[in-house]
Amino acid sequence: MHIPKKYGVSKRTNCPFCDRPATTHSAQEVPVCRLHKERELEEIKCVCGSFLALEIGAYGPYFSCVNCGNLSFKKGLEMRNPQVKSQDTVEKKSNAAEMTVRSDDPRFFD
Repeated sequence: MHIPKKYGVSKRTNCPFCDRPATTHSAQEVPVCRLHKERELEEIKCVCGSFLALEIGAYGPYFSCVNCGNLSFKKGLEMRNPQVKSQDTVEKKSNAAEMTVRSDDPRFFD
């Protein structure tokens, strides 16, 4: 299925640590947000057991495996350690404030 391009819409990359829009590059040349500019990606193991090597190409970063070949950046990030993902989600959840509003609350009608 071919989806035509729309005027003014371009590829949007997200930060691999927090899923915010990536606006800069880290020392590893990975697109990240400004908050994670100093942070580096940890070593990622492929499903075959070997480590993935981070490569930079004409179309952005990708991972290379000795046994499996080249993998997209997104698929490589999905192979990360689940503990690292859970720590990032804890950081997100701790910043959110929960507010309960009742129907008789005056702020409900503003």
